[in-house]
Amino acid sequence: MSAAQFSEFVGELKKQSFDKERLGLLKEVSSEAWFTTDQVIQAMGLFSFSSEKVAAGTAMYPHVVDRANWYKVYSTFTFSSDQEKLRKQTSGK
Repeated sequence: MSAAQFSEFVGELKKQSFDKERLGLLKEVSSEAWFTTDQVIQAMGLFSFSSEKVAAGTAMYPHVVDRANWYKVYSTFTFSSDQEKLRKQTSGK
């Protein structure tokens, strides 16, 4: 997703009142769009709870163009248990 497209997407996410609505929109767009790891990190930052952040990362992961940089995503979590949840959901292990 280009920087301009992503900026517009983030604007739409911010318009959603609740994380559940935000996550629904993110999943819808993620099924068709491609993202950089940095864009994933930025999108995950829009969610209040770690469970929604994990869900957002999981939804976007199949459409990440630079998976070699995916390790950066784990540092966005405070707890290692959340890192592990995301790791399991994106690696299938």
